[in-house]
Amino acid sequence: MNPFYAFTHRAFGAALLLAAAGPAWAQAPVITSVIPMANARAVPRTSAVTVNFSQPLTAASAGALKVFSSQRGGLRTRGATPAVVNSNALSFAPTAYPYMPGETVQYTVVPTTGPGGGAPGRVGQFTAAVGGTGNGNFQTGSTPSVGSEPTRILVADLDGDGDLDLANNLLNLSLIGIRLNNGSGTFSGNQYVPIPNPASNVVAGDVDGDGDLDLMATTAPSNGAPGTVSVRLNDGSGTFSTGQDMVISSPSDLRMGDVDGDGDLDIVVPNGRFGASPVNVCLNNGNGTFSSGPDAPVTAMSVVALGDMDNDGDLDLVANDGASAGKLSVRLNTGAGAFAGTYEVSGVHLESLTLGDVDGDGDLDVVGAGAGQVEVILNTGNGTFSGGSSVGMSGGSLTNAALGDVDGDGDLDLIGINANYMSSGSPAGKVCLRLNNGRGTFGSGADINVLFNPFSAAFGDVDGDGDLDILTTSASLNPGRASVLLNQPGLVTAARPTTPTPALSLFPNPTRGVVTITDATPNAPLTVLDALGRALLTATTDAAGTARLPLDGLPTGVYLVRSGEQVRRLAVE
Repeated sequence: MNPFYAFTHRAFGAALLLAAAGPAWAQAPVITSVIPMANARAVPRTSAVTVNFSQPLTAASAGALKVFSSQRGGLRTRGATPAVVNSNALSFAPTAYPYMPGETVQYTVVPTTGPGGGAPGRVGQFTAAVGGTGNGNFQTGSTPSVGSEPTRILVADLDGDGDLDLANNLLNLSLIGIRLNNGSGTFSGNQYVPIPNPASNVVAGDVDGDGDLDLMATTAPSNGAPGTVSVRLNDGSGTFSTGQDMVISSPSDLRMGDVDGDGDLDIVVPNGRFGASPVNVCLNNGNGTFSSGPDAPVTAMSVVALGDMDNDGDLDLVANDGASAGKLSVRLNTGAGAFAGTYEVSGVHLESLTLGDVDGDGDLDVVGAGAGQVEVILNTGNGTFSGGSSVGMSGGSLTNAALGDVDGDGDLDLIGINANYMSSGSPAGKVCLRLNNGRGTFGSGADINVLFNPFSAAFGDVDGDGDLDILTTSASLNPGRASVLLNQPGLVTAARPTTPTPALSLFPNPTRGVVTITDATPNAPLTVLDALGRALLTATTDAAGTARLPLDGLPTGVYLVRSGEQVRRLAVE
């Protein structure tokens, strides 16, 4: 079977119960489409996640859909807001409150066994749209004290009041610092969460499935104590209790996602920056405790990321060894949390990794901070890479990079974090903003002064006006401080990138019968391909770059439409 078809035609059993319809429904239902499409980058904040099946379901199937917000509310399909069944559709709409602007939303259709046989779950993600009036013109806001030597920062609603708070590590104290938002981007308080050793990284996610965001931190070995991944569970009000402390000899990074497709959030941890240790996979037991899974077959890695790189409905692993041998490694998920493969790109030295669809073709690309520039590496759609660019930044000491739609135009813009920049003879930090033209080309943007020696940055709407603000930390001040940059209307201090010809458009998408293609290359061929790159249908556009393609005979699934260098995904229902 074509692997591109396979992930839309998996069988589901016990948790997806068939409505009574006689002997014709002898087999379990199969997924025919998911809306929004995987990796969509500007989904309206009130949009439902809808999974369509080949057969009607019973109400008992509602528990098979899990939807996780990354910045507010954690597991959203629980309590008073479960998923619902309507004939062939299983869906969840964020009616209690919308998704946060620009946040990543993950979903899982839980794996089951039943009359159709066992099958892995379907896992995907999308990015919520931003609004407001900000267009990438950032003005300095508050600079709250956040404790001694912070190098990692995150923003999330930790106390459940609807605004985004901040949390950060402290390099010389065995504590996680928390500062609460007053709703307008001003942070206060003096809360700290104990952990065994000083943390090198901290992340947030709902690991116990109770509808709030818990904290997880990686701690380095110290004073004879081993390194750990430490879980601290939220009671919903921003008070954290001690959870599991997993011994990991030398954890250097941490990423969270449902790697085994069972409806809870697992973690992957590179164990040893330059040693021979593998990337550890820790599988969630469903309550925020973790058991060891099969190690990923990749060694000497310092940074990792999780995402569906080959578009088959599970989370794959991307890793880089930074300043060591310079290998960017991709290991594909077997569907049950085990990783395999040997695909690597040499000569890539990255100090950070982030994933996002920067060129708008429906798959996840790789972005990371290197020596004085940010590397953009474009995915072909099957987890291999072809093309990309190096995006220049001011100065030469980049420590991190991040993606977010700062100008509200529906694509992912880029910031690079410059830790040591001389401004008028004095040391300062820089956030280097580069705006996306919609197709993965990053042009000029603003260089924004922040406090000296920033190591990381986080995007989030901290002042509640609908657009994305930026927070960074300064590790060299005593006490350490965060820089809060508020997104405002007005002129950006440098020109936006020139927009090329309009991006290829498909309508309707998803569709059953005929698709209309616009903004393609005029008077030129276009092709519909499967995941293996095989041409299935061809046509020629008119003088306006338009064509209509009947799709009769194509099985339900996801395809690629190519016109020249432009590629878009097409879902056939």
